[in-house]
Amino acid sequence: MCVCMFDITNAVLGLTLLAWGNSIGDLIADTTMAKQGFPNMGMSACFGGPLFNMLLGIGISCTIATIKHGGTFALKHNIIQNVLALGLAVSLLSSMFIMLVTKFKVTRVYGIYLIVLYVVFLAVALLIELNVINL
Repeated sequence: MCVCMFDITNAVLGLTLLAWGNSIGDLIADTTMAKQGFPNMGMSACFGGPLFNMLLGIGISCTIATIKHGGTFALKHNIIQNVLALGLAVSLLSSMFIMLVTKFKVTRVYGIYLIVLYVVFLAVALLIELNVINL
């Protein structure tokens, strides 16, 4: 209903409402684990859960699609997919670099960095999707 009333694209809906709704349970569970004295478990789940969802979600859906379409199918490619991939790559690679440099000691600065990174990523993705920034 929101999509029709407000003319929201599927990409914007996926970047915002669906992503937040899908992640809120993980956020609560991971935060609870960290507060109960298991920060490694919470941190591992932050990366493990989305990785599991992404690999199985894409793997199963692509397998089903190839079976239904005779072995291959074409993906509709657009600029927002490049932005998503770049955002994922920057966050994962920078996290890996920061963790190696700090010898896996997580600081408040790292947490603030991740929040700022997400806000910048979301702003850029939305501005591109809404044609404010043309690439």
